[in-house]
Amino acid sequence: MCAESASEMPELRVLKGTADQPPERQMRRQRVMNVVRETFERFGYNPLETPILSHFDLLALKYGPGDPILDEIFHATDRGKRELGLRYDLTVPFCRFVGMQLQGHFSLPFKRYEIGKVFRDGPIKEGRLREFTQCDADIVGANDFAFDAECMATAGPVFAALGIDAEIELNNRKALWAIMEEAGLAETHRDAATMAVDKWDKVPREEVVRELGELGLSPSQIERIFSLLEIEGGNDAILAALERALQSELGREGLAEIRAVLEACADLKVRIPIRVSPRLARGLGIYTGTIFEFFCRDRSIVSSSLGSGGRYDRIVGEFLHPGEPEKQWDYPCVGVSFGVEPIAVALEKIESGAAERKTVADAWIVPMGTRRQALGLAADLRGAGVRTEVDLSGSRLKKTFKRADQMGVPFLLILGEDEMAAGEVALRDMKSGEQTRLKLREAAGALAARLSE
Repeated sequence: MCAESASEMPELRVLKGTADQPPERQMRRQRVMNVVRETFERFGYNPLETPILSHFDLLALKYGPGDPILDEIFHATDRGKRELGLRYDLTVPFCRFVGMQLQGHFSLPFKRYEIGKVFRDGPIKEGRLREFTQCDADIVGANDFAFDAECMATAGPVFAALGIDAEIELNNRKALWAIMEEAGLAETHRDAATMAVDKWDKVPREEVVRELGELGLSPSQIERIFSLLEIEGGNDAILAALERALQSELGREGLAEIRAVLEACADLKVRIPIRVSPRLARGLGIYTGTIFEFFCRDRSIVSSSLGSGGRYDRIVGEFLHPGEPEKQWDYPCVGVSFGVEPIAVALEKIESGAAERKTVADAWIVPMGTRRQALGLAADLRGAGVRTEVDLSGSRLKKTFKRADQMGVPFLLILGEDEMAAGEVALRDMKSGEQTRLKLREAAGALAARLSE
């Protein structure tokens, strides 16, 4: 290549807010996704895949001008001058899919899960990128609060399998709106006030005060809201205090729904701690009732949520019956979403002292003048379900040991001419350093059995 051409080469880099995932990191992410997928299927959710690219008007259907989420959608225009966008979550594509199916014959309730990439041109922070992976499970036709509890219950087996000590924060949009209503906030400003409260733990208190003040609330009204949002204590104490303070139908309904969800969680034997949080808001405007988020109990590990969810009873109806509000409540939905990136960050910190595997291989075969026989042994091992790699580098044995140790390979199978003559293979346990011999014809089955112990 000439010098002039070389100087025109672009700098090799990744876009800010995106990231390559090298094997050791991707293995951790896949572990998260596999655990979540297995859990969703254990709860009876069926797999679904929707397109990443969508018509922009469908992505923006639920949101009005000025809504922050609209600023975070990646726009595109195709050759036909159609306005397109990259999906920013998996919920809206799910609702669009359901809406299309309901125009034919489609039975409810319908439960699905989807694991896929979403895109948001928003603030970048630890565990939150422009391109990230969500694991969602949703139910349409979910007219029982046991479904809300079921979505929350998925957190138990997920975090237990991953070794994360987590907790659930629970609230209800109706209860939150009733607090604002009790303080004198006009209903037209409800969504904007919800967005302000959603920033509670993310910005200085003065910023929340300023945003609420811009909605016409006086300092005394803002203090009244804060006094209710800051109620502390056990769940029963918090709910009792709110029940005394909120006498509106909206407030009574929201608090009764929180109690119904907690009761269903008890019936489902949800073991993960649940804490009622009056100031939990969830920024997106789709929610109509139950809202919840998952956090590490030790927020110093990861401060942002590991997942979230809630009830959104109108969005499918809005796809099917735009402009007909009375029909938009016919398709109640509730869902849960786990964030792969923040969970993987939590795992990386929790497991920081442990030996890290950088390969999926359970065994490396090291041929020493036995290349063809090593390939045959690899076929036998793979046939027995052992993830196997053949080291064809020709490196010295000491160097191979060192590299295998660095990669976190559990076992080496050393196949030299002496071993071949005896019909054996040397098996080295890289953790203990113990080395034994196996009959060559029995090696695949023996190692598969050992790995399954």
